[in-house]
Amino acid sequence: MKIAIRSIAVLALVMGTLAMTSACSSTPKNPNSSAEKDRGFKTVEATVVARQREAPTTMSGNPVYYLEFEAREGEANTHYRFEVNQTQYNRYQEGTHVQLIIGDNRLRDIRLVQ
Repeated sequence: MKIAIRSIAVLALVMGTLAMTSACSSTPKNPNSSAEKDRGFKTVEATVVARQREAPTTMSGNPVYYLEFEAREGEANTHYRFEVNQTQYNRYQEGTHVQLIIGDNRLRDIRLVQ
């Protein structure tokens, strides 16, 4: 008798879990969500506004470099902050006008605008 009750309880739990997961996975994606809008590649002209260097967390570690950019996209001003390598950090000083190639919200390339 106890085995039958346990079997029914386990079966009900499994069926409930399957029903919940199928209901959650069938939700349609919203094409207007910010996650969908930020997918793909875009090119943005921007100006370097700040440079930051974080000290390494260990004695043998490397420092982490960041560049911050201001860009105008349509009517809005946008602020970006990306981790860069040491060469990019040294090459682009504050006030430098650059072109950013951004793919899936990650910096792919920085080009100097003449």
